[in-house]
Amino acid sequence: MTLIFNISKDQNKPDICSLTVQAEAIRGLRCIRNQWLLYVSDPEPMSVSRFKLLPETLEDVARDIEGNSAPSGRSALTPENGRAVLEFVQSAPFIRVELVEFANSPAMVPSFPAAGPRPNMGMKSPSIQR
Repeated sequence: MTLIFNISKDQNKPDICSLTVQAEAIRGLRCIRNQWLLYVSDPEPMSVSRFKLLPETLEDVARDIEGNSAPSGRSALTPENGRAVLEFVQSAPFIRVELVEFANSPAMVPSFPAAGPRPNMGMKSPSIQR
């Protein structure tokens, strides 16, 4: 399976990338507020990247589930369709996604420029009081 996504924030100069992975690299699929997130294991840093399935991909999934009669499949998908969405993703040769979180950036660190590699969030390390 090949994931196709844009790594550039500038829509005028798209920087299209792809990631080809085996179906076994899929670590999970989550539906949050009608957005489908795909978790994929990246073998190089041994961590997991997160991708969002694009609306056109969700429409393809809905057409596959309900047959070609589904005019607008995005509204038809619910969290109960998770198994069917995952099976579609695993069997499709190409999937259009949006990169949400790259494997090298930790999920706990906020993604804004001032954060830097080790942000100080005003937290103190635990200590023992005697």
